[in-house]
Amino acid sequence: MSVVTVAYLRMSDLRQENSIDRQRSQIEAYAAKNGYTISREYIDEGISGDQILKRKEFQRMLRDAQAGQFECILCDDKDRFGRFDSIDLGEIVAPLRRKGVWVETAAQGRIDWESMAGRMSDSIMQEAKLIEQAAISRRVLSGQMQRAKEGKDTGGRRTYGYRWEVGFEQKKRFVPDGFKAEVVKLIFQLYDDGRTLFQIVEELHRRCILSPTGRERWTRSVLQRLLRKRRYVGDWTWGVNPSGKRHRVQGNGLRETRRNEKAQIRNPEEGWTIVRDHHEALIDREQFERVQARLNKNQEHAVPRARDGKFALSRLLVCGHCGSFLIGVTVRGQRAYVCRGYLAYGKDYCNRNQVKEEPLLRHLARILQKEFLDPERLKALRKEVSEQQEKLRCGEERKKVMARIAKLDRRIELGYEKLFDLPKDLVAGVGEAIKRCELERADLKESLKCVDSRRPVRNLEEEITLVNGALWRLTDAITKADPHLVRDALREFIVQVKLKWVPKK
Repeated sequence: MSVVTVAYLRMSDLRQENSIDRQRSQIEAYAAKNGYTISREYIDEGISGDQILKRKEFQRMLRDAQAGQFECILCDDKDRFGRFDSIDLGEIVAPLRRKGVWVETAAQGRIDWESMAGRMSDSIMQEAKLIEQAAISRRVLSGQMQRAKEGKDTGGRRTYGYRWEVGFEQKKRFVPDGFKAEVVKLIFQLYDDGRTLFQIVEELHRRCILSPTGRERWTRSVLQRLLRKRRYVGDWTWGVNPSGKRHRVQGNGLRETRRNEKAQIRNPEEGWTIVRDHHEALIDREQFERVQARLNKNQEHAVPRARDGKFALSRLLVCGHCGSFLIGVTVRGQRAYVCRGYLAYGKDYCNRNQVKEEPLLRHLARILQKEFLDPERLKALRKEVSEQQEKLRCGEERKKVMARIAKLDRRIELGYEKLFDLPKDLVAGVGEAIKRCELERADLKESLKCVDSRRPVRNLEEEITLVNGALWRLTDAITKADPHLVRDALREFIVQVKLKWVPKK
């Protein structure tokens, strides 16, 4: 009986030309020699071996293995299958072994997960690979640091407006890049003259100037990063945005990156490597400092997060035309909200839909009071609750609720049992489903408890009292113009507000 076999191929760097083809040639030769027939391939390109969740094809292969679709995985080398520490390795191997799936490589043959010696050997080799990677990472980064101190090219993202040019004695020089350098000067001049980032975006679009990535429209975030670059005054900088996966710059040395540590948005300037007057400047230092001062001042008035700052409706208002959130702005001293889609992409994407904060808050308060405290609505609600509770007291309805609770009990128990056998990427989703079942079960049990205690209307009156108090707090907060109180009160009632604008006739 033939063994159902698949091939897994991975290259961590898209610049490794023909790497996938080379791996395939080695795997096919090994398969022919050992009598395997490859039924399908799983290929991940440009992803490191220790990035488990980001390797989509690897995750699909693990799911297919759990479904019993194959028995053997062929790779060119063990490090193509992955570079894991011993803990991650155990999480990958255990589900495969339970399903009777094994891994063979053209370089090392079949990986032995059955004997103690084989498991220890595999774990030691994986840890050794990681140590080797860490050593390489440190050597490369320390070499880049030394080159940066000498003002040499360290690779990485290009600086818009400059290019490296080979000059005399084959030395590379950092020189202005023609038209792009003039665009940089224009952007600084426009911002220094008082133009906003959005106005500069519109001006560049009007002049048909493409963004650094070749798009028709620039974005405000790209402009902001460009205006922050100190390289435009002639200084060579390095280590501004450290993002190394294994090592990062810290002061004059290096440090190991913590597991799952996010890229640092901007390093403090004392942690940069700076070579003053390294190349020809595009912007004079006085203009650069004026631009930085204005950027810093604007940053103080930046749109806050959902529970911070002076905008009470942040992350609550949605444009009904394009689906974007409305962004808080100050217009002539008054707080207002403008469609983010328009601010980011212009009038071709959406209109400048805008609404003032104070009248909208008062309107929302009136709607909430009408919805929750209208006498006729409360009367109908009391009647409906009483009827529902009376139905539950009847034998048939009670049996249905009890049957539903029993069914949920079985689903929850079964879900917890299956969690141990699921692939790592599916655990979170199943956990959420179990939580939803538990919440529904709790609600059903609470409804039965209310029926048994015969206090449903009293419980409803308590809820009405709480809602009434919250609405009075909201009204009081609006009167006092306290955005923090308004935000907290609103979030007790509102998840999202969708706004639509009707054109004037």
